[in-house]
Amino acid sequence: MSDVTRFERLFQPIRLGEIEVKNRLVMSPMLIGFATKDGFVTERLKAYYEERARGGIGLIIVEENCIDAPTGRGGAVQLCINDDKYTPGLGELATIIKKHGAKAAIQLHHAGRLAATRYTGRQPVAPSAIPALGGDMPRELSIAEIEAIV
Repeated sequence: MSDVTRFERLFQPIRLGEIEVKNRLVMSPMLIGFATKDGFVTERLKAYYEERARGGIGLIIVEENCIDAPTGRGGAVQLCINDDKYTPGLGELATIIKKHGAKAAIQLHHAGRLAATRYTGRQPVAPSAIPALGGDMPRELSIAEIEAIV
């Protein structure tokens, strides 16, 4: 039995809610570090994702996108999605992925207590004032602040 026959369903379309994906191959989100320091999409990032889409992946989940920059950033170079100024680049990225028949999804991210002052220039925030192992002491968020982040 060949692998194609053995894993026949892997290459069949699947519906996820209202979206039909061409196969069941999914690229999980991984931070690759090709964004700008300001959180924008770069040509290198677009080329990286285009190669994966060209390779036949059905669904690409684009790496973590900070929803509360700069406070919630998890690294020195991380995509951001918390302002309309990021929309054009993210839109171009989605278009490139879809050009090859893949669907695009995006991972929303807030680093919370794992955020580092050396990257953000700010004290981390978290539901509790409990630092990550070896991390900076976070400021405890109020319920209203948590709701605003959500």
